[in-house]
Amino acid sequence: MSKFIPTFILSLVLLISSVFSESQAQSWTSLDSYNGDSRHHPITFSDDRYGFVMAGNNSFGEYLDDVHRYDSQTNTWEQLADFPGGPRGFSYAVSDEQFAYVGFGSYGSEFPTDWWRYEFANNEWTALANFPSGGRNHPALILADDKIYMGLGSNSMGNLGDWWQYDITTDSWTEKAEFENGNRHHPFYFGIDGIAYVGFGHGNTINGNINVYNDFYKYDASNDSWITLNEFSGEGRVAGTQFSLNGKGYILSGDGDNHGPLDSGEFWEYTPETDSWTSLESHPGGARWALGSFVINCDVYLTSGLNRSTEMYFNDLMKYQTDLECGCNDSTAVNYNPDADINDGSCTYCESNLLTLVISAEDASEGLAWNIVAIGDDYPSATGGAQSTNICLEYNCYVFEMYDNSNDGWNGNNYEIIDNLGNIIASGTHQIGATNVDTIEIGEMECYVESYRCNGLQACIDPMDGSGEYSSLSECENNCIIPTQIDNFSNAFTISPNPSTGLINIRFDNETNQTKLSVFNTLGKLVYKQESLFKGTNTIDLSSESEGIYFIKISSNNNTITKKISINR
Repeated sequence: MSKFIPTFILSLVLLISSVFSESQAQSWTSLDSYNGDSRHHPITFSDDRYGFVMAGNNSFGEYLDDVHRYDSQTNTWEQLADFPGGPRGFSYAVSDEQFAYVGFGSYGSEFPTDWWRYEFANNEWTALANFPSGGRNHPALILADDKIYMGLGSNSMGNLGDWWQYDITTDSWTEKAEFENGNRHHPFYFGIDGIAYVGFGHGNTINGNINVYNDFYKYDASNDSWITLNEFSGEGRVAGTQFSLNGKGYILSGDGDNHGPLDSGEFWEYTPETDSWTSLESHPGGARWALGSFVINCDVYLTSGLNRSTEMYFNDLMKYQTDLECGCNDSTAVNYNPDADINDGSCTYCESNLLTLVISAEDASEGLAWNIVAIGDDYPSATGGAQSTNICLEYNCYVFEMYDNSNDGWNGNNYEIIDNLGNIIASGTHQIGATNVDTIEIGEMECYVESYRCNGLQACIDPMDGSGEYSSLSECENNCIIPTQIDNFSNAFTISPNPSTGLINIRFDNETNQTKLSVFNTLGKLVYKQESLFKGTNTIDLSSESEGIYFIKISSNNNTITKKISINR
């Protein structure tokens, strides 16, 4: 995700769906201010976690060099070491996930040509190749892939119209085709899909009249030429902020065509396919001149600037929360989310075996759930729901289980588990009332599903071949009769006849509450179950069972009694 944020102008390229419309507008939220002077023309930039505000001019006209870092995860500010390039205003920056590039602007009557790179990971500044021509205030500055485009602006010679390309890989500057549509400063601009767009801004005064543009252009890097686009339908404007999102450009706030404040912090969206503009919801609090902004993942942040109607300077921070979904949108990552609009840097990658779980759940509700548990482990190695996903598993034997977590009766949902060579290593279909269990063999090994059964002494064992009647040890222990229970007689009930041919009468002399009855054979297998018994005589039918010894287990109010019976014919 490429980001571009000059001093008060933001140009960031993100993956985003078009959500900025008046009917879908999200609210702005006020956050904590940074602990520094209020200012106009701050330098602002960001990565996937931190936003930066630095330099600019305070209300006394002083040039600043302080650096403030905002942590979006903790909503806190931290002041870092001062900018090594020294105090300056009217300067700008562009940034991607690794580096920010900072330069231009002025300090008093000086227009520095130094060019700096900031590394987010190490909090380090590096001096790069100086700009080979004249320095300037508030030019256009756009990051496009491994190139940065810079031009226009103003210095002691007046407004400028030159255009330059900085090559990040070679640390070198090259002059390109001049912008022939009127020299100007404080333009609006952004990059969309590697193309630079520039327009608006303050041109030379004509016959004593202020000349603020409402035209718009794009730069064709392949032909080193400029293409004229449709004029903006609103009034001309200058000195606002802008950014790019999901193939569209956005401009926000600034001054109008008389170089006075707009009636509100106007918000407009540009669609390159139709070369058209759409009006969106204004930001709160009135228009601002020379504000700053940055984008972190799914959220847009606005800061600083000057309200020229009230002469109020700001050091605040406001967040505009879009309805985007942030996550990992890299299909080769373990935590790939196909619905993620913006990659938030959370991708993790598999160092062992990357599998793909494909679920075809046409009639499934949100209740579809699954677990993958390594045989012998207590906790799942992976879990999920109705969406297909990637799974990372080490060499081992696993059990895949899919079930209806909401018990709403859907069925017929298919699943496949595919390895990185395209081989289907497990598959099945979920049916009503069933739990699908499949064994996954990762590596060269023979796997079986963990299971348990009661042995001849009524103890639970794992036969180690998947042939047990119970899928867990706890289930086996709940159903397996142990010798101490067999000898535990009680006068609370009587059983007759015993021996029996199959029909057995169980009589209770006392009131019962939540009483349940279970009958097991000598292997601990449940052969009969009744959820509710009543006072008096209850008759159960075991005539379909073979001759032998059985155990009747009765549970009531956390008390359990067991009695042995015989069936003879």
